[in-house]
Amino acid sequence: MNPDNFSKIVLVWSCEEEDPAGYFFSLHNRQRGEPLARESQMSDQSDSPLHFSEEWFVRERAERLTAKLEHRYSVFHVARRLTQRQIPLLLIVALALLGGFFTDPIGPEGHINLLHFPLLALVCWNMVTYLWMGMRRVVVSASKNDPNEWISNWLTKVGLGISQFNVRFFQRKSPEEKQWIIASLTRFFRLWSSLVGQAVRLQGRSILHWGAAGLAAGVIIGMYLRGFAFEYRASWQSTFLETEQVHDVLAIILFPASMMLGVDFPSVQAMAALKAPGSENAAKWIHLWAVTCLLIIVVPRIGLALYARRKASKQLDELKLPLDEPYFQRLLAPYRGDGLWVEVLPYQCELDHSTATRLEECCLHMFGNGSSVQIRSSIAYGEDQRRMDVPHHIPLRVLVIFDVATTPEQEVHGEFLKNIQSQVGDWPAGGSLLLVILAGAYLKRTDQQRLEQRTQSWQRFTKGYEIEPLFFSPTIENDELLKQATGKLWPTHAQEVL
Repeated sequence: MNPDNFSKIVLVWSCEEEDPAGYFFSLHNRQRGEPLARESQMSDQSDSPLHFSEEWFVRERAERLTAKLEHRYSVFHVARRLTQRQIPLLLIVALALLGGFFTDPIGPEGHINLLHFPLLALVCWNMVTYLWMGMRRVVVSASKNDPNEWISNWLTKVGLGISQFNVRFFQRKSPEEKQWIIASLTRFFRLWSSLVGQAVRLQGRSILHWGAAGLAAGVIIGMYLRGFAFEYRASWQSTFLETEQVHDVLAIILFPASMMLGVDFPSVQAMAALKAPGSENAAKWIHLWAVTCLLIIVVPRIGLALYARRKASKQLDELKLPLDEPYFQRLLAPYRGDGLWVEVLPYQCELDHSTATRLEECCLHMFGNGSSVQIRSSIAYGEDQRRMDVPHHIPLRVLVIFDVATTPEQEVHGEFLKNIQSQVGDWPAGGSLLLVILAGAYLKRTDQQRLEQRTQSWQRFTKGYEIEPLFFSPTIENDELLKQATGKLWPTHAQEVL
């Protein structure tokens, strides 16, 4: 999916989430876009009319709804265009070249101090940068903070600032409507940053690499052009370094260049003769430093820039919708779940009407409205050989429900859970399992500290069965419930196929 279509989906996503009741973005328009998107898909895929692509449907729906949104609120169009803008690469390279060209690394006196040569600082800075880039994976994984995060954050703030200015001064809307627009834009830029931020950061790195290469190239070009009109003299002086040490330092840095140019590096005696006030024509040293800069700065930076640009382009060309997000699960639920069977098995606990309703709604959003949800009566203590009375050609989803107030026993709860896992894992048509621990009723009878102890006890118990439980309480938000349920399906690959 290309970035333009992706931005339309993210925009509609943001606007709908910030206006669930449809006060400003009417429910009629949203619902009207769905059959139109479905018809468009079927007409474009007439060779396989029974095939339904979720991404295609979401894209076609967003295409129609975005047109309505941007027609009524031009600021949304401006915001989307901001996410598509790219800093012109030629401008960055030209500015870097000019900056390097007008930076005279030698000075008006035409005297080069080999130990105080600005190109030496430039080379060292780039070598430190490469070292940091090599260590960055370790540092980032330890700190969990991407050092290039500021790029996408900065772009998000800039885009939001421009959009808010547009809303406040150019959109003639009510205060409530303006508040919704700003909230939608805030969500849009944050979602865009989280979903496409890595590609944006790669583009930023590419620009920085091109800038560094252009700066070094500009310095080299300016140095040579000035060399035609002025004579540069080379020497060195130092408070702390002796001749041998100066020779060794420069030999290490300039050795690759001397090999490429086919010239012998000056001896220790030659270096001693260059100690101030001694000097010599600097042409040889300029050649050595120019080649060194090409080898250490220009060529590697161009390579890194091309690599980052190609990687960013690949990520942008392969954008995938996060269809496991609650928003998309609710949107696609009417088109999912045909022929799918859901068994809800409370073990030694009773589900009140509110809990049963919320769990059923969660199952329909997660697995699709076409699925058949069966909430069974409570299973008696000690019954560990429950068999799934479902035809094997039907995909199966199972919710096992325990009460957090119950003490988990390996011989009882463990055997029951192991039995269900065995059936789900071997189910011919594919199966998945969600373990739910009810915590609401127990919290009413005790304090938070006691609840945390019971929660930890169940977590230790379920760890032995390689399944992560979902702790359900009446206070959990619907979106959070849906998100946790999707992420805690067993086996883990079931999270990808639902």
